[in-house]
Amino acid sequence: MGWIMEHNCARSRVAVFLALLLSHGCGAREALFTPPTPYSPDDSGHDSHVDVTWPTDTDHDRPAADTWIDPNRPPLPITAHCTSGWCLVPGGTFTMGSPAWESCRNWSDTAETQHVVTLTRDFEISATEVTQGQYQSLMGYNPSSFTGCGANCPVEHVRWHEAAAYCNALSTKNGLPACYSCSGSQAGAVCTPAPNPYACDGYRLPTEAEWEYAYRAKTTSAYYNGDNSSCTGTDAKASAIGWYDLNASQTIHAVASKAPNGWGLFDMAGNTLEWTHDACHKDLGNGPVVDPAPPASADGNVLKGGAWLSFVRQLRAAYRTCGLPHTHSYLTGFRCARSR
Repeated sequence: MGWIMEHNCARSRVAVFLALLLSHGCGAREALFTPPTPYSPDDSGHDSHVDVTWPTDTDHDRPAADTWIDPNRPPLPITAHCTSGWCLVPGGTFTMGSPAWESCRNWSDTAETQHVVTLTRDFEISATEVTQGQYQSLMGYNPSSFTGCGANCPVEHVRWHEAAAYCNALSTKNGLPACYSCSGSQAGAVCTPAPNPYACDGYRLPTEAEWEYAYRAKTTSAYYNGDNSSCTGTDAKASAIGWYDLNASQTIHAVASKAPNGWGLFDMAGNTLEWTHDACHKDLGNGPVVDPAPPASADGNVLKGGAWLSFVRQLRAAYRTCGLPHTHSYLTGFRCARSR
C-alpha cells in the first residue's frame, strides 16, 4: 500500500469524487494511499495530522536563529533555459526534504528527513505536465476524467505504467532508446524500469530527487516562491503558483496558467500529482547520496507536487506520497525528463 492522501472525506463538495479514490471514511472502492504515520481526520473538517506547532529555536534540533538559513531569503540567481517546451536543469547538490521546523510539516515524520543529494548529470524536463492533447496525439487515447477541460489541460487518471509507456513512446518518436520495458497497450500496459535511470538517454519519468531539485530551483523555502502561511486554508503564495482545493473550483486547469519557477517550470505545485520514476520508500535516511534511484518497493511509486484537491501544505517541495503503479485517479498526472 502507499500513503493516504490527507483530504478530508467530510467535505461534502468533494465526497462524490473521493468515493472513487479512497477506501477510508466515504465508503470508497479503491485504496491508492495509506499513511506513513497513524492518521485520522478530526470532527472539525480539518486533518488532525497537520495542525502542529513550530518548534522554538531551543526545541529539537533546530539551529540557533543566527546560524540557520532563512527560507525566505531571495533565491540564488538562476536562469531558465527552455526550448520547445523543455527546460534544461543543471546538475548540482541540494538538501532534499524539509527541516523539522517547517510550517505544516510533522516535524517527527521521517518521510521528509533532510539529506544532501548530488545529481551528477544535467537533465531536461517538460516545462508543463503532459497535456491531454499531447497524450492523445502520441498514444491514441485519452484516459482523463476531465476531458471537458480541453487539450491544454493536464492528462490525468493515468497509472504509473501508462506514464512510463508515454515516455517510452516519446523516446521512440525521437529515435532514442527506451528507458522502460513495456508490454500491453493503453490501460493494460505494464512497464519495468531500467536499473539505472540516469544512464538511459531516452525519455523517462524524473526520479524523485530530480523532481524536487527541479521544483526548488535553488530555493530552500516550502514553496519555490516563499514559505506557506497556512496548512489547510487559502495561501497567497500557493495561489500564485498552483491550483489546490480552495482555488481550483473542484477541477483541473489549463497548464502554465500560474507563475513558473526560476527554471521555467509550471505547475510543479498543484493541478495534478505527478508520478516519479522512483519506488516508494517511506524513510530516505539522513545520509548524503549521489544519483539516488531506490530499489523496487511493495509500497508503489512516489507522487509529488499536490493536486487540484490538495491542501496547501501538500504543495510544498518536500511533500511526498505514494501510489501503487497499477492504480489511477483523477488526481494523478506526470511529466517526462531526460538525462543530458
